[in-house]
Amino acid sequence: MTMTVSPAFAIVAAALLTRPTGAQDVCPSDASTTGYSTISALNSAMEAELALIESGSTPQDSYEFILCPNTVFDTAAGPLRPILDAASFLCGANGTSVNACTFEGGDQQVFIEDSQVATYPLETMLFAGITFRGFTENVFQTGTSISALATSTTTATFDDVIWTDFIAQSAVRQVSAATSNPMTVDIQNSAIVGGDATDSVFINDGGVLTVSGLNVEGLTAVNFITTTNRGSSTLSDSVISQSGIERVTETLTRGVQRVEGVNITNMNSMVSTFDALDSGTSLIVADTLVENNFITDPWQVVDVQAGAVGQIEGSSVSTNSGMQFGIIARGAQSVVSVEDSFLANNVGLGPNVTCSPLFALQNAVLAVERTEINNNREYSGQALALFGSTMSISRSCFQDTASSFVAFVDNAGTFTTSENFISGSQSSFCPAPGNRLFVEATGSGCFTGGVCEGSCDVLADQASCLAGIPPPTVSPTLVPTFLPTVSSRPSATPTVPPTNFPTTSKIPTRTPTLPPTSLSPTRQGDQPTLQPTCPEDKGKGGPIKPSMSQKMKLAPTSRSKLRPAMKMTKVEHSTYYDNWVNAEYLQASEASIGRKYADIQAASESSNDYLHEATCAPVRSPTRQPSSSGGKGKGVPPPITILGKKSMMSTKKKSSKSISKGTSKKTR
Repeated sequence: MTMTVSPAFAIVAAALLTRPTGAQDVCPSDASTTGYSTISALNSAMEAELALIESGSTPQDSYEFILCPNTVFDTAAGPLRPILDAASFLCGANGTSVNACTFEGGDQQVFIEDSQVATYPLETMLFAGITFRGFTENVFQTGTSISALATSTTTATFDDVIWTDFIAQSAVRQVSAATSNPMTVDIQNSAIVGGDATDSVFINDGGVLTVSGLNVEGLTAVNFITTTNRGSSTLSDSVISQSGIERVTETLTRGVQRVEGVNITNMNSMVSTFDALDSGTSLIVADTLVENNFITDPWQVVDVQAGAVGQIEGSSVSTNSGMQFGIIARGAQSVVSVEDSFLANNVGLGPNVTCSPLFALQNAVLAVERTEINNNREYSGQALALFGSTMSISRSCFQDTASSFVAFVDNAGTFTTSENFISGSQSSFCPAPGNRLFVEATGSGCFTGGVCEGSCDVLADQASCLAGIPPPTVSPTLVPTFLPTVSSRPSATPTVPPTNFPTTSKIPTRTPTLPPTSLSPTRQGDQPTLQPTCPEDKGKGGPIKPSMSQKMKLAPTSRSKLRPAMKMTKVEHSTYYDNWVNAEYLQASEASIGRKYADIQAASESSNDYLHEATCAPVRSPTRQPSSSGGKGKGVPPPITILGKKSMMSTKKKSSKSISKGTSKKTR
């Protein structure tokens, strides 16, 4: 039997076979391009195709949607809803941001969820060259540009995109409402220019987030990346500058955060650069620069607390001001290792304030190897171990520093040293040429408001710096045996790894301008003191603010190849940082840390507030006054106060103290 096919039927059959992706038009702005000029047209095209797939048609291997160049897409009327697997949304024919396809407005601009067809999962999608602008907050605290709500089988890649001019809770919200882990989000070769994230720019609640080749400038945010609930985030080969961000990364509840090849520079404000909180949480910072940040309010670089683990490798913290702490481990079972790194040319809050480039607190462990600590000024110490903490420093160097102590361990802590070098470092306690590690005596109160008494032990025993020299094949390690092993990379990996990383300069383009100071400890005869005596001023409260105008040279460049040698910079400095106390560091137990996350969705509250404590009456002509205390080996440090009350910390005083040097121990 012969069947004749009508021409009309042939046309319909051909249309069904090719299934064109919706109402495309010749673009008004570019007659050579055929594409889409509205969000509704894009959504309609995808819905029509999905209906065919649901009815049994075979899906295409991939879909390509061309967005018309120089076009504004109104997302205030509704978001783009990608519902086809292997779909690419390209700005112009080549998918680049110079083509100016802009999603404008709305509290969700792209809404990604699991497939509506059970037998047709969404695995990949690509957004290339799109600018996301003007997205807003909403009453549900979920205002964002990208709602990434699909589960772990889905990966969305954003290449050469821009987020700009927004006020919203976040830019990417990566959360799953299902029992499965959230999807993977991969961001490459993109930028954030201006904008305000009232929560976190990237929220990763249990998924996998990779951000590489990102340029950030002019951003205001509470957090930049928040990783929670076993989520894994990687930030690499990126530059963040001229922004006000409280925390660049905050990682908690068994999350993993890796930072590699990132430059944090010329920031307007920060509270903490990298935070890790809770047992099972990991932070890895490698080949990263935190440099040239001149910030007025106290801030810190790495804060690992409440049982988290941190690993710092080959990184530089240098030429910063207002930096209260460089690297902190605090709380029982909190462990930080620092290797092959560089802390130099930083200006702290003053020798009378608890501040230090290296700081261990409340039974924490901080292990430092092959690291240079050079030319840090206005610190109470270069390395402080307080309230039962353990610190080990090996094959490291202290050069041209100035502080009340070079290194300090209290009467409840442990400090081990091996193959260190020290040169040109000034200190009020344990000054050169003797031993430089101050070991607090039992019953002393150097950091709790009492008399400061102790002895000087060996900190350095080498004639030259060994930090840049490879250690022997077999050598003893001073890192505590219970130091956990941190994987150099997160266990979870994205379905689509980032490709085509840009060549991002890690060196700030501007010559650093450091407000330098020098330390001149007040002495009573041979007696150094840690706190100036307040002049009388009729009982009016207020801190002393002596003017300082000194000049200093920058320390030599790091031995690493992270950056070229610094230029010699000399400028006047006339600011003295007041006696600030961070209440969060001075709580008696981990339970008092304050930032607890019972409900992770309501975790934005933080008690990380700084309290200004007046230490003496105001003066019309700021000057330092000599202390009235006397006696060799004693001094009166500033009292530590919380909300107007002295805190002596609920740490039991031990009658004996072990100090280890290499493999030997001495019991006092």
